[in-house]
Amino acid sequence: MPTTLPPSHIEEAMKLTADAEIDLYELSPLSGGTVYFKADNPVTWLGQEYEGLPCVLTGEEDSLDKTPMPRMTLGQEDVDLLPFKALVFDGHLDGAILVRKRVLLDNLLANANIKQTTTWRVKRIPEYSRSKITLILASFSAAQHQTVPFRQYLPPDFPWVDL
Repeated sequence: MPTTLPPSHIEEAMKLTADAEIDLYELSPLSGGTVYFKADNPVTWLGQEYEGLPCVLTGEEDSLDKTPMPRMTLGQEDVDLLPFKALVFDGHLDGAILVRKRVLLDNLLANANIKQTTTWRVKRIPEYSRSKITLILASFSAAQHQTVPFRQYLPPDFPWVDL
């Protein structure tokens, strides 16, 4: 049966490589303001400059066996994170909001507002040094791994139930 699809659509569907996903992060401390960053070189998207800051997000895998414990690590040996010192020691990062916007490279280059957004709050900060900060994150939907308690409707609490 002949196809009516344009050849460009067929070529795009047959690609063996997926489009690149770019993770853009927004960290909003309790004191106000927002830090915009991404893992490598800086980029401007939708009029906002995302600075290049080495970072790694781990532990967000979701499974039935365990609750995900996402962890964001900022910095590396040759990066000076001294501007974050006041935020850490004054407690402004505790409870801060971290937003990840996952954007396809084509949408980033086209400056299109098409994204996948995930939001966490900073639960605690187990490690801080001048070159490295580790943030333990918590999902706003923490109840996703909870179950409703089982309730039995039996006498004497429910005398009209017959066994």
